[in-house]
Amino acid sequence: MLKRSVLKFMALVFIASFFTIGCRVKLDPVRILTFQEKLSELFINPKVNKLKDTLNNFTIYNFEIDQFLEKSNKDLGVFKQQFKLVHFSEELPVVVSFVNDFNAEEHFEF
Repeated sequence: MLKRSVLKFMALVFIASFFTIGCRVKLDPVRILTFQEKLSELFINPKVNKLKDTLNNFTIYNFEIDQFLEKSNKDLGVFKQQFKLVHFSEELPVVVSFVNDFNAEEHFEF
């Protein structure tokens, strides 16, 4: 009885090691992109301006990107899309604003 359980255990170890060795996959190294590289990969001609509000202690990132008028016909040209990310703290979520009538130059120092 003991021999049978030892044989079962050895067979189980052999099968487990076979699958463990057989499942190894060689992965290519991953290149971590910078924020600007990732933006350039996603959008056309991205521009980011960092605005610091010294009174209220938060940071606004102003993004300007070019987008195609029509993805299927890129010859029609592009339009500029602008949005802002407001960052109050590292521990808090980021606020996104797509309102176009917000004039940051009136409220923040560059």
